[in-house]
Amino acid sequence: MKKITLWTIALFAGVSAHTQTVPNAGFENWSNNTESSTTYLNPQSWITIDVVTSFFNDLFGSPNLSSAAVSRVSSAHSGNYAVRMGVSTNTAGDTVSGAVFSTPTALSLVDAVFGGQAMGYPFTFRPAALTGYYTLTSLGGDQAGFQVLMTKWNSSTSSRDTIADVMMYVNAASNWTLFSVPLTYQLNAYPDTMLIVAGVYGIADIYHIGTQFTIDDLLFTGTVPIGVEEQGQAAANVSVFPNPFRESATFRVSDAELKNARLEIFDVLGNKVRVINNLSGNSFTIDQEGLGSGVYFYQLISEEAGIASGKLVVE
Repeated sequence: MKKITLWTIALFAGVSAHTQTVPNAGFENWSNNTESSTTYLNPQSWITIDVVTSFFNDLFGSPNLSSAAVSRVSSAHSGNYAVRMGVSTNTAGDTVSGAVFSTPTALSLVDAVFGGQAMGYPFTFRPAALTGYYTLTSLGGDQAGFQVLMTKWNSSTSSRDTIADVMMYVNAASNWTLFSVPLTYQLNAYPDTMLIVAGVYGIADIYHIGTQFTIDDLLFTGTVPIGVEEQGQAAANVSVFPNPFRESATFRVSDAELKNARLEIFDVLGNKVRVINNLSGNSFTIDQEGLGSGVYFYQLISEEAGIASGKLVVE
């Protein structure tokens, strides 16, 4: 019986990239992916292993063997949905381990692997960690975890430099548990692209039906400045109240003084929906203008460096 996994495919691909937040970070938005002859329900701005393997089979003229290693579940940490990765068998009896990739299409993944094109989303921030919530039921020693890959195009070498490449596995957890992937940087530079991979990993490529890895509410936090001459403003502690809010919310900044800063607000798909410029001092208030009810993410930027990020909820 074959074992099908793309858990390490990102190690061989370039990365491209769209905002400083995680696109569709709460996995609230789903749509049918029709890139292959089998249609799959897929989290928007992400691609599942089911879509990718089906697309590859079509591309190379192999029988299209459907699988169900990734699914939408309603037992979310917040909101209506989360994404669950498990272990399943396809229609030929091959084992498929669940994984999701923060790239918009299966075609973009293929272009990255075989054509050297960029994969992922634009990203120019140096966060300190990727955080979020997960549950994990592990059978037979199966593991699960995350990979965060950040790169930057090097015009001198006509190739992509790796700015950060971090993998971390998580322990079994029956209830929603906060995780944090600390990010370490290989180069003293800002990236221009970002890719996240999350999935199930079997020891010696052996996977067990019944392993389930569910994730929700991903968020980049903190900042890691570059060299002293370039670093800009240091990280700041930011509190928002009330949060959730209806008419207005106040941001209070400690350990830093804002000077001509700006606040960027993104929806759950990573689309920038509002920008507030010329922020100074230790606090400021925003109104609900242009923000419908729902979950948003913000990034506070000063001297062209991200100093804080977080979640906003509008009632």
